[in-house]
This record gives sequence, structure tokens and C-alpha cells, in this order.
Amino acid sequence: MGRGISGILGAAAMWAAIYGAITGGTTGARLKHDLVGHGIAADWVETACATRVCTTIVDRRTGSTTELVEHAAPISSAEMQAFEATYERLAARAGAIVLSGSLPLGAAVDCYRRLMAKSAAPVILDARGPELDAALAARPLLVKPNREELARTVLRSIDSDRELIAAARGLIERGARHVLVTQGAGAVWLVT
Repeated sequence: MGRGISGILGAAAMWAAIYGAITGGTTGARLKHDLVGHGIAADWVETACATRVCTTIVDRRTGSTTELVEHAAPISSAEMQAFEATYERLAARAGAIVLSGSLPLGAAVDCYRRLMAKSAAPVILDARGPELDAALAARPLLVKPNREELARTVLRSIDSDRELIAAARGLIERGARHVLVTQGAGAVWLVT
């Protein structure tokens, strides 16, 4: 089961979640099937391209992990407009919103910021790099990069806990209200 599905299941367990997503191809059909099997209400925006696949390989001997992350394929402007309309409709009645994942190839770097501006609900944002950086102006309630993603976002290495805290505080200074940094099996940092 993928991280996206795990996150959706966790949210659904805590709240009455209604999920909106861009999906396509056989991988999109499998995603829909899995969520329906778990009783998750979803509002799908169909695309011509297949939903991307990300694979995590775990070495049981060492506990190390390797992620094979497929880039999201480009979607048409009509598909993006359909998603934004679906998002607006769902966000209008949401008590909280989770935005997660990489943007489709060719999507505007400020896509998350624009989506956040269309709702008054607090937003938890799981993004990295330029997409996260651009979204900070919209003041997300919580941003959740992992240590490597945080380093990519602040454009410098993070070699100590002190550097991690300083980088997270930098995101707060630029708009995030709270920053939650994960490190695989390592410590989790909440900086406020």
C-alpha cells in the first residue's frame, strides 16, 4: 500500500474524509479500487495519463530504505481546471484540508498556494522544494517535509539537529505556522 493511500486511510479514520484526486490508467483504477474497498468516499478527476507509481524498497537486514519515485506525468489544462473546480467544491465544506504529493509535470509552481487561497479551512501541506516554498505565503497550518525534502527546500545541507531546527524556523518565518520534519525511522521534529 502506498504512502498516499496510507495517508488517506489515516485521515479517514480520524475525520469524515472526502478525497479528491487526479487519476488515470490502470494504476489509477487500482487506487480507486483500493479506496472503495476501504469505504473511502472519493471524487475523481480522470486524466489521459496514468497515475504515477512510487516504490519503497526496505532492506530488512539494515533497515535502510530506497525510494523509486516516478515523476507525475503532465496533465492537460482542461484536466487541471476540472481538478481545481472539484477542489473548490470539496474545500468549501471542509473543516481541514491535506494537500500532498508532487505536482504534475508542467503545473505552475504556485499551484498549492493558489489552491490554499480558495478555502478558509486550515491546510496541512506535504510538499517540498519550489512548490512548498511558493505555498508558504498562504500560511499553511502545518508543513511536513522529511529531512531531505527540507534541505532541498532551503537549498542547503542539513547535517545536524541544530541545522534542522534552523531550517524549520526559516519556513515558519516565511509563513508556515508549524513544521513537522520526519527522518524515516529517526526522530520526528515539531517546530512551532
